[in-house]
Amino acid sequence: MKSSKIIVAVLDVLQNGTETTAALIDAMTSGYSTSYRKLKRMQYGVHHSSLRWSDLYEERQKFYATLNHLKVQGFVSLGKRGKNSAWRITERGKEKLNVLHERNLYSKESISYKTKDENTFKIIVYDIPSAESRKRWWLRTALNELGFTMLQKSVWIGKKKLPEEFLKDLEKRKMLSYIHIFEVKKAGTLEKSV
Repeated sequence: MKSSKIIVAVLDVLQNGTETTAALIDAMTSGYSTSYRKLKRMQYGVHHSSLRWSDLYEERQKFYATLNHLKVQGFVSLGKRGKNSAWRITERGKEKLNVLHERNLYSKESISYKTKDENTFKIIVYDIPSAESRKRWWLRTALNELGFTMLQKSVWIGKKKLPEEFLKDLEKRKMLSYIHIFEVKKAGTLEKSV
């Protein structure tokens, strides 16, 4: 399997039961660069079929190979729904989906914030337990992306406005209890170290 993102998207769609096998085929046969985007749209009930059936036929084997790969691993099953066959996510597939969601939650791709410069310094101090190293790595990466500078491993400083999305992401990752954010109006010796 080329990408865990595609597995996540397929399992999400099957779990939600919002799309038919034909819609999945359309998304999977759109080419690697756009299939993930189409699968994400399908999760929210938005899809557009832009392929001709001749194009769909050529890519059908790739799609079924993906589903069969997931079936062999026990992540999906093929059952009956009335007269039709229907792919369903299994309990093992749901467990795998949770693992992949957790992994993606702390990936570099989950970090994309827009921030603005400010006149006041923000100091961010954190103490994340060593057992939760993925949280620590994610926070350091996010702070670096936001334009903050590391004073010490768990002390960062910057003249940046913290985006609301960043604070929501901290809450979603259950990290707020580990983090303290200070605003400094008078820099003192901070100016020299930044």
